[in-house]
Amino acid sequence: MQLAKTQHIFVCTLGLCAVLFLIPLTTSAQTVNIPDTNLRAAIAEALGKAPNARITVDEMTTLRELHAVSIDIKNLAGLEAAVNLEDLNLHNNAISDISPLTGLTKLRHIGLEENVITDLPRLEKLISLEELHLGRNLITDLSPLEGLINLRGISLHHNAISDLSPLAGLVKLEWIGMSDNPLADLAPLSGLTNLRNFHGWGTPIVNLAGIAKLPKLREINVCGGGISDLSSLADAKGLKELYLPGNEVSDLSPLKGLTNLTRLSFEHNQISDLSPLEGLNNLTWVDLRDNRVSDVSPLATLDNLTWLDLSQNAAITDVSALAPLPNLTWMGLAENTGIDASQLERFSATTSILHSDFVNSAFPEAGPKIVGPWLWAIVPGAGVSNADLLEKASKGAATEVKVSTFGATEGKPVGGSKWTAHNLAPVGGDNINEMTDALGWGSGSEVYDHVVYGSATLNSPRKQETTMLVGSGDGVKVWLNGEVVHYNPTERGAGDYQDAFPVTLKQGTNVLLVAVDNRGHGAFSGFFGFAKDTDYTVNPIGKKFTVQIPAWDVNRDGETNILDLILVGQDFGKLRSTNARTDVNKDGRRNISDLVLVAQHLGELSGVSAAPSALAIGDMRLDPAIIRGWIAQAQIENDGSLAFQQGIANLERLLALMTPRETQLLANYPNPFNPETWIPYQLSEPAEVTLHIYTIGGTLVRTLNLGHQPAGLYHQRNRAVYWDGKNAVGESVASGIYFYTLIAGDFTATRKMLIMK
Repeated sequence: MQLAKTQHIFVCTLGLCAVLFLIPLTTSAQTVNIPDTNLRAAIAEALGKAPNARITVDEMTTLRELHAVSIDIKNLAGLEAAVNLEDLNLHNNAISDISPLTGLTKLRHIGLEENVITDLPRLEKLISLEELHLGRNLITDLSPLEGLINLRGISLHHNAISDLSPLAGLVKLEWIGMSDNPLADLAPLSGLTNLRNFHGWGTPIVNLAGIAKLPKLREINVCGGGISDLSSLADAKGLKELYLPGNEVSDLSPLKGLTNLTRLSFEHNQISDLSPLEGLNNLTWVDLRDNRVSDVSPLATLDNLTWLDLSQNAAITDVSALAPLPNLTWMGLAENTGIDASQLERFSATTSILHSDFVNSAFPEAGPKIVGPWLWAIVPGAGVSNADLLEKASKGAATEVKVSTFGATEGKPVGGSKWTAHNLAPVGGDNINEMTDALGWGSGSEVYDHVVYGSATLNSPRKQETTMLVGSGDGVKVWLNGEVVHYNPTERGAGDYQDAFPVTLKQGTNVLLVAVDNRGHGAFSGFFGFAKDTDYTVNPIGKKFTVQIPAWDVNRDGETNILDLILVGQDFGKLRSTNARTDVNKDGRRNISDLVLVAQHLGELSGVSAAPSALAIGDMRLDPAIIRGWIAQAQIENDGSLAFQQGIANLERLLALMTPRETQLLANYPNPFNPETWIPYQLSEPAEVTLHIYTIGGTLVRTLNLGHQPAGLYHQRNRAVYWDGKNAVGESVASGIYFYTLIAGDFTATRKMLIMK
């Protein structure tokens, strides 16, 4: 009897074990199956994990953004677990099925341009979605988008769409881009009361009246849309910008009452009568190139006009009526052979004039514009500035200094785009818009608040002191061989050169990088070249060249900076290293002498003879305590040489930059978290540091005594306070809100954090 009972217990135990074995792990601990290895690698990188590490459901819930451009992703399975994903950029992959996205209700931005999508799944659950980019796919039917009630903008370029009726109920739409589609009947858009911008280059347009009366409509941009009749636009009273190049317009009279217009583009049309433009006194920018104009006097009253292109209007013989225009800074008269150049002398010296027989005395005679070959990339940014937008978009993989020193590489990703070859038209006031549209990046409002970078290499047969010429709409920045040679953060239109500045072309290869922004919105243009008789050729893309990199640029990124100090410091005391360049002075040892040599040249650029730039803290992984140690050691080894004196001075400057002005307690990360988190802080002066963690009711959970800490930044994981989510006796705490208080000398601050299990 006892034996039978024992056997029964044994069998039950085995059964219980089997049941427990078959029960899956808790949902949060389950591994997410992501069959596409490229997608999996991108997610692992975004989560800060090793490429082959296990990814759990819980970890996927922490994913807020994912940018995985041009890495040949085909399958999105597994991404459905990223339930808190807000920003998704998967441009230029091989994706055909996006159904795993249908339940990601927190998505605000989706970028899926340049994939192979033909059929869209129902997306009505994505009620948070504000921007959807679907350009360069194979989509024909938009009906699955009908439920996207919060959509603000949609890009549909280069698809096979002809029916816009599924967009009729998306009343929050502010912009639509649909260049290069078979047809656009705009009648279904008549109820989109928030629509501000419509763009459709290369798409035949039907029923322009469908959007003309919309109360917030500010811009229409249609190139080559077969438009001939503007009568419906007489009702577009709020319209500010109208771009209709390459259409069949001959009559401008419907525009007569549109007094809010600031910009007009009618290049390559059939216009002869400009009288309807009289009285449109807010116009600042007008492009009438390649029309049938003979009489320009109706423009003489437009006192706010700053930019005017009348090129390729052979019937024009007299422009003297325009000479009194007080704000005109540029006028194009190319190929207008009937104009006597003597009348152009009446214009102000501040007006640049493009005419074959006239050179404005205030501007050097120009050589040809650099048409290409160029490599281009586009990144988010309101305007050119001192911020490195290439570095930001590429997460440090590329920098402006690096690209302007070594050139760009075709096909290499930069944020949501990649370096792509395309020529730049030498004429016209919208040539960058034309380029971005041809590359599938969109145009007009779709590229507002973006900066376009262009890279080219030039060969000069000898050293030349010359003048570089630039025109831009709007702001522009130019680098030559790693050095900024021109910066003009302006807001203007351009159809030709506007700025002139001295540069030096060195013998051999010269690397040119340009950046142009569209901060003023509207037309987008850029022109780059040199004064007449400058001797150079533009190299083909991919041409190899050599840049002499000094030994102290240890990581060979074009600039000697903190990163080089870190590399040398990591190899201190080693006779051998995988990085031979950390032995900067090549004496077989890695010691303070190598460090001093790098410090002596901090801020210098590779490949140019330029004064060192100001020291900058681009990377904060360097511990101030380490710098103090380097300074102390350098002072001991100081032999009185210039290298030691300059090196020590630069290290002291660097230490000062890395010491914060005020003590702060910063937000923990990640937050929410499970089970661990890091709590960053900074000290303006040395102090005893203690961190207390409390429940929402004020009960002390844990005290972390950090001891005496020197002044400095404690932001990175290897320096911030680490909490494993356990109390003083090692028990994991429950989900909920907790408070953490930092005490550092007389400083006390408290913040809250959230554990979610």
